[in-house]
Amino acid sequence: MKRSHLLSSAVLVAVSALLPVRASAAGPSTATRCYSDVRLVPETGDVVGSRLLLRLTGDRAEGTLEMFEGSPVPVRAALAGTNQNSRVTLSASESSAHVPFTISGLSNKRHFRGTIAFDRGTLTDTESLVLRSVPVDQCGSPAPR
Repeated sequence: MKRSHLLSSAVLVAVSALLPVRASAAGPSTATRCYSDVRLVPETGDVVGSRLLLRLTGDRAEGTLEMFEGSPVPVRAALAGTNQNSRVTLSASESSAHVPFTISGLSNKRHFRGTIAFDRGTLTDTESLVLRSVPVDQCGSPAPR
């Protein structure tokens, strides 16, 4: 290789190292997932269980939890929180839920496994959540915040 080519290559590499690295124009990727254990109790006709719509964008998480307590019309709560290496922590505000609560657990393509902790002032009730992945169109639209 000629000396002039070596010198121009070295200058190009040096200039490239000084230029700022741009983030992707698309930004962080977003994954939308739906998890559910909602079922119909045949003997009573009650609809029971929970359905969780999650939208994960980088280290942010948001979504909607629907809780079916006998009626086919769920109690809905908007959620916001964090996503760190598939560990999701989401909270519902008092304005969004009758009782403030926090959901934390691991999210993957097959399941959401974690806990839901209801803050009742001086008492916190904690329950396990194991929800299987279902098609996103079964979750409906997000709850208003």
